[in-house]
Amino acid sequence: MFKERLRSSVILMAITLLTVILGGNVLFFTVLVISLIGSMEWYRMLKIERSSLSLMGVIASVGYYVLLFLGKEQYSIPFFIGMFFCLMTLLIRILRQRP
Repeated sequence: MFKERLRSSVILMAITLLTVILGGNVLFFTVLVISLIGSMEWYRMLKIERSSLSLMGVIASVGYYVLLFLGKEQYSIPFFIGMFFCLMTLLIRILRQRP
């Protein structure tokens, strides 16, 4: 067990070092993928991985990274306000369906 964890940590450190050295788009998309994996693990822990709430979270994450990639950071606050209103609408819809 220890050897397997040691091996995987050495491999991940090498990948991390290579990603940071390359920088730019490689680092950007690596951080995007890590963010999405972390979000999906969080949704799995909350047992909502197949719900519309998790889809909303993935759309918000990807949308934010698209804004960053395109250099449109000034639209991030309006984007998150719009996502917040969509999330509130979705939560109201879900709560009204409950008995």
